[in-house]
Amino acid sequence: MVGVTFLFISVLLFSTMEISSKFISSDFNFLQLTFLRFFLGIFIFIFFILLNKDLKKELGNLKMKSFIKISSLGFINVFLSMVLLQYSVEKGNASVAAVLIGSHPIFVYILNLIFSKEFDRTKLFKILTGIIGISLLLLFSKKINRIDYLSSFAGLLSSFFFALFTFLSKKFLKDNSPVIINFISFFSGILFLLPFFFYKKNHLLNFNSFNIPFLLYLGFFVTGFGYLLYYEGFKRLNVVDGSIFFFLKPLIATTLSVILLKEKLSPIQIFGIFLIILSLTDFKKGKKIEIYNGIKKDIDS
Repeated sequence: MVGVTFLFISVLLFSTMEISSKFISSDFNFLQLTFLRFFLGIFIFIFFILLNKDLKKELGNLKMKSFIKISSLGFINVFLSMVLLQYSVEKGNASVAAVLIGSHPIFVYILNLIFSKEFDRTKLFKILTGIIGISLLLLFSKKINRIDYLSSFAGLLSSFFFALFTFLSKKFLKDNSPVIINFISFFSGILFLLPFFFYKKNHLLNFNSFNIPFLLYLGFFVTGFGYLLYYEGFKRLNVVDGSIFFFLKPLIATTLSVILLKEKLSPIQIFGIFLIILSLTDFKKGKKIEIYNGIKKDIDS
């Protein structure tokens, strides 16, 4: 029950990311907003490390080779996936961006298929269903009366890189705590983004009473506690059972976009969302398949 609660809260937090970002996207460009999110979020993990002797010991005993490998996750997740997601939110439709990033288990499954050489028709059908759903979202994505293919493509790339990040993270989650992995990947991601934080310097003075609460919420809650609760929840539940909770994100985020941002989705887009959710909910009955947190066989380094 604890794991279910953690996962459900994390999904709710993740589902508000696109909406919250949209409100302040005019004050900070997508690079700066990503940097600020993870810069604030890392303090959540610093707090837990400072209070926990075991985490301090784990961090201190970490070999440089492992540190560098985990740091590469920060480049993939923060610098590539989250920057592309933030760009997609800023330039396009927040609900479409949310659905695209929420569909990343499709790419995780494809990576699993490639590297583990597993194949069956049911899985292939599910993949094709998801691809059709994503295609419908891309082809009929609209913001005010125009189609923005670039922002949709950025969202799709963000989904792929997040899947790659998830796929590669599995190995480290066996030997390291989620707090340490997130701390190192957040730290490296911040370093990669630091030079870009000063892009368009006039934006640096745009902190005000309206956007500061959104920044704090995005940094501490969505990014910090969101990642922490997500991984802590998965430690306590079967991976497939836990993954089902994450599939609620597209529905929650899309509903919030329509209600709060007055964004409109065409019937075809709604059908596309349905197909994506259908492709993610049940890959194969009677067999436990690790979808979100990785694959059944580790990739040798």
